[in-house]
Amino acid sequence: MPQLLELAQQLEARGADAQALRELTVEIAVLERPPGLLGRLRERVRDMASRNRELLRLEVGESREMVRIIRRRVANEQVSEDELVQVREQMLDLLRVVPAAMIAATNYTLPLPGTSFLTPWLLARLGLLPTRWREAHILATLRKEAVRLRAAGHTDLADQLEVIEHEVEEEADARAKASHDAALLTHWDANQDGVWQVEERQAYEAEVLRLAALSAKVGSRRRWFLQTEGRIFGPVALPGLSDLDTELQLLVCHDGKSGWVDLRDLLDQLG
Repeated sequence: MPQLLELAQQLEARGADAQALRELTVEIAVLERPPGLLGRLRERVRDMASRNRELLRLEVGESREMVRIIRRRVANEQVSEDELVQVREQMLDLLRVVPAAMIAATNYTLPLPGTSFLTPWLLARLGLLPTRWREAHILATLRKEAVRLRAAGHTDLADQLEVIEHEVEEEADARAKASHDAALLTHWDANQDGVWQVEERQAYEAEVLRLAALSAKVGSRRRWFLQTEGRIFGPVALPGLSDLDTELQLLVCHDGKSGWVDLRDLLDQLG
């Protein structure tokens, strides 16, 4: 989110601390970009994951009841609706303190014993993820920083932070919609026989061409979503994705409304 980095630079030009905002730019990048597309931010992501490792350990250690309920759920034991509500509320509290993106990065780069169940994929399957869980820490930090800046007399910058907060909320809603529709939109195998039929291939190739034409008009707008290994990233703009450095298969769709196509196929059409 370039406007957040610009705001941090403005704050530093006034001699004020902008560390929290600079760290948010990395956190948002992890939220928006799949592994392999973080480029020069990769080392900063690892540093943040390392620092959050101890914080995650302490927070999980203080949430023993939440951990107990999650493990019962994993073991297919009976869990009441009240207990599920309790876990969702505690998870939201945890994610306001420890960035969701960094929990994934921590478990990927520096595995922490006893936290392997805190993966979005597993928690989603168990129905334990609260609303806007991925953005909880970002939104909490933006609100806290807006209050701090306003109290310090930086009213104009506080106003800009509140605008960014609304943008993050809108992007969270769009990401949720894209995720909800992903299962349906990725099924080009109309007859579910596991083999590309001629008409299925034609439908897919037609969608690639349509999105390539669409990208000429709106490719630079942050309305494109990426999907890999069941996770949704974005919104992003298409420019900049051409420098692809990942072995993961990435699917892309526009605004959560188009069919999902392989990003490499789309980039090939764009030349």
